[in-house]
Amino acid sequence: MPTPEAAQAVLPQSPPDLLVLDLAAAPEAGLALLTTWAERLPVVVLTGHDRLIDRVEVARLGSQALLPHHTPAAQVLAAVDKILARQRGIEAKAWLLTAEPAIAETLQTLMAPWGIEIATADDPEDLWAQQDVDPPDLLLVDRRLRSFDGLDLCRVLRNDPVWGDLPLLVLTDDAAPAPIAALFDAGADDYIRLPLVPPEAIARILGTLRRRFPRYTGRTP
Repeated sequence: MPTPEAAQAVLPQSPPDLLVLDLAAAPEAGLALLTTWAERLPVVVLTGHDRLIDRVEVARLGSQALLPHHTPAAQVLAAVDKILARQRGIEAKAWLLTAEPAIAETLQTLMAPWGIEIATADDPEDLWAQQDVDPPDLLLVDRRLRSFDGLDLCRVLRNDPVWGDLPLLVLTDDAAPAPIAALFDAGADDYIRLPLVPPEAIARILGTLRRRFPRYTGRTP
């Protein structure tokens, strides 16, 4: 829709799941549209100004996100995806690398009630194929990958500009002191013992998210 006025006429007839609102062309009309619709659906605002006063005003009116007008389309879509995920009850996303389908299914079942969505892959190359996609909040790596040593993968991830700052947990069946120390030396934030002990796995995943992202509270199942 080209203008806020046109949106005001069309939205009541066919309300979307989310509204992306560009304030650059008509800020006053855009703010009026935000005031009307922010209580009914999520709104992402694009603005030509990135001043604190703008952020305060837009947040007060109920927007879910404020992005500069020049933000690349991929980043806008990433913000939209995160907001829609929260609307579906998803609080965080994790990617799991494992060659064991049973482990993937168990962790997906365990974490879904906590609002954590887990996508899985069995080949590390699949991770690099996703670098242009919105990165997850957490990485889970099975040390026993068939085609790649889990410790080497941890080191590569920690040296990568895209994945380097992500929380990283390693799944391991060897919890002796020396192997666990090697995991931390390779860059892991924590580990999960195999075979899985559900309460421990849940606690370690939630604890890592909360330490790295204070904003994350976790939905109580």
